[in-house]
Amino acid sequence: SLSQARVVSGAFSVIDDSLLGSITFHTDNAVTYTNRLLEVLTDIHAPAITGTGDVASIDLSGLSAEHDIRPLLKTLVLDMDGVDYTDAVFFPGNVPWLNFKVGEHPNSIFINYEFSGQAARDAFTAEHLPAGFTLAPIRVLEAEIPHYLLVLNMYQSSGGLVQGARAEWSVFVHDPDTGEPRFLVIEAVADSISADSVNLLTMPEPVTHELEPDAITSYVGSVDPQTQTERLYFSSHIEWPPLIQRLAHFDREFVVANDYIFWGNGVADRGLYNSTVHNRDAQVVSHRYYNLVDNSDWKQYLDPSPVHVLVYLNPLEIVISPWWNLGADYLDVTANYRQTLIDFKNNFYPGLAQGNAQAAVRGEGVVLSAAMLFADVPGVQYHFPLHDPEGLLGTVVGPGVAMPVPVALFDSEDADYYLTLSIYQRENDACGTKVEWLTYVNGEDGRPESLRLDAFATQPCLDPEVLLTLGAGLTQAVEEGLLKTQIVSPLMQFEATIDLDLTDAAIVGRNWLEAGDRVCSLSSICDAFFYDGKLLSTPTQRAGAPAIQILTMHTPWDEYIDPASVRAGVRLNAAQQAINSWRNLRSFAGDAALP
Repeated sequence: SLSQARVVSGAFSVIDDSLLGSITFHTDNAVTYTNRLLEVLTDIHAPAITGTGDVASIDLSGLSAEHDIRPLLKTLVLDMDGVDYTDAVFFPGNVPWLNFKVGEHPNSIFINYEFSGQAARDAFTAEHLPAGFTLAPIRVLEAEIPHYLLVLNMYQSSGGLVQGARAEWSVFVHDPDTGEPRFLVIEAVADSISADSVNLLTMPEPVTHELEPDAITSYVGSVDPQTQTERLYFSSHIEWPPLIQRLAHFDREFVVANDYIFWGNGVADRGLYNSTVHNRDAQVVSHRYYNLVDNSDWKQYLDPSPVHVLVYLNPLEIVISPWWNLGADYLDVTANYRQTLIDFKNNFYPGLAQGNAQAAVRGEGVVLSAAMLFADVPGVQYHFPLHDPEGLLGTVVGPGVAMPVPVALFDSEDADYYLTLSIYQRENDACGTKVEWLTYVNGEDGRPESLRLDAFATQPCLDPEVLLTLGAGLTQAVEEGLLKTQIVSPLMQFEATIDLDLTDAAIVGRNWLEAGDRVCSLSSICDAFFYDGKLLSTPTQRAGAPAIQILTMHTPWDEYIDPASVRAGVRLNAAQQAINSWRNLRSFAGDAALP
């Protein structure tokens, strides 16, 4: 990694977009860094880099100032940060983070059965749950009562942990640490080999999940190990496209159940997600339009007819960190099997994570970085209503280039147009505390995303717009119930206080949170973000104008906003994130933009 470099120096000229000169990183690991980069890029287009002593020097001669410099910095810093991180994936140590996509054509389906009664729940708990775990009722759709459910999720996976068709039977249990409802997978089969903490490796099974001209059909077969005879274990036939549209929104509680996905021995996968999971409608399929055949081991505990059959209308993007809690004292495993799990994790997942990171350097994928939003530095967003959002966008990107989008900042509020000043810090971030000015626009997929108008930090920081920002003066802290913010940079001054005693607890709006899934610079380079229930469902302190006092404000956008109408959200808790930084920009070795 170059994040530990003490000094970056360089001199170059630009002649008809062609560079002449070099940049140099002064860092103790210059030689090992250079060797590792060239090792990853063996037989691939590599930058002209040499490492000697504590100097890593990159010859820029002949490169395009417009087309090569940002991909070069992405490779040298961001992608190689991923290699550095994954080279240290080992339990206990760095945890693996893996992008996991649930595909479309067809999309994911949920067939949700209710337990037939208390006796069935008691029998199931005794026979199938790990010691100490109990069933939890849950709301799947908004505005419904909680149910004790056993759900079958069938989907097509297109990356990360498994490939192809997969079927998972799950129940919901109380989290042993927080008491919140979580998924617990009781059976999983796939048409390709897969890994899980109960079986280590599960061989391929007869599983299909297909889109036909008039239906979504799914099938799971069971093969007798002695006779090799296959029998029908489960099948579903859902008429598609639906004759009647009945759309529903997933309850936040159901989404947050993905934060930790337990297995039958108490081992949990850590889950992060974005708005493709929490902010999309599902089709509720009437019983008249589906046919189910259930010969599974689980039907004895269930009402014969499901509570609902649901079809997602979009693909899903998820991030998984497998076998997150192998050190937990509540695991229902022997000491020997715990060690078997640790050994398997250390032999299997580091190579998978390293392979993904090296593929990103080679231009064949994207790499994840993970960070905890710091609790010691409160995360704050000052939201200024825009009275001329088109005028603002016309000034910063040109008339008609971007379309402003109104967002609701908090749940059950009306949407409006905003310019947001966001201040936050991630743990162990060399940039220190970061400051961003954002507004909200219509993305290429018709969903809201954030447009970053300006960004800087308390330390020099890589930036897709200006390449490297200089450190700015910033202080933010809570003193005796008063949050104080002061920012001084070459282009702006801002000072404000928030009286936390005048705030109330509120859940952020899903569209506002979705706008943060994809944050793009003015140069159209975008970061993709994933998160968990700490952002989706943990209340934020909401401040209205009476709680906020703006003492100083001078920005390039003052004419478009009314400071007297400012609102704010204050996050006082830590929150986990994973990031595909500069996700849509090719690497230096790659030829094409990434999805």
